[in-house]
Amino acid sequence: MLRLFILITLLGCFAAGVTAQSGAAASPDDAVKNALKTGDRIPEFALRDALGKSVSSRDLTDGTNLVLVFYRGAWCPFCNKYLRQLQQNVTRINGLGGRLVAISAEEPETQILTARKNDLNYTVLSDPGLKVASMFGLVYRVPERTAERYRSNGLDLAAVNGTLLAELPIAATYVIRRDGTIAYAFLDGDYTKRAAPEILLAELEKIK
Repeated sequence: MLRLFILITLLGCFAAGVTAQSGAAASPDDAVKNALKTGDRIPEFALRDALGKSVSSRDLTDGTNLVLVFYRGAWCPFCNKYLRQLQQNVTRINGLGGRLVAISAEEPETQILTARKNDLNYTVLSDPGLKVASMFGLVYRVPERTAERYRSNGLDLAAVNGTLLAELPIAATYVIRRDGTIAYAFLDGDYTKRAAPEILLAELEKIK
């Protein structure tokens, strides 16, 4: 009995340690509190696009303002719907001196399928392990009951996202100035809610 108690205690400590090391917030609402916000400067990073080419944060803001969207993955119907809504506004975004980029943890091969399925002609970047999403403070730990429900439907979040535990980014959309500072941040713990394209266009108008 004592050995069993010690084993359970050690496993609990290990799980807590893994969560702490991952940097993931305990809940979506906590991630909203932790996330980078208006006035903050974005971190420097480099990710691969759907064709495997490395793209840096400096490349993204070189001479242009940036609309940066973090989404959960091609498996998320709300994400696909939002990606298509943004596609309908790409010309207007570009016309206001902006560039549209979306990020998820999926591999470039999957990103290609996402772009084709949704008829996207803007840049989609792969963030394996949710490393850049974590740098923005967007990642939270998915409760085990929820993670198990996903697994029972054939979706292993940890495997898909390249993380040790089941983690996801909150719904987040940023408008970022050429100098790398955030002009607007939409952050919501409810993944069904997204920044309206009209708001993004208005924010770009302010800083063009």
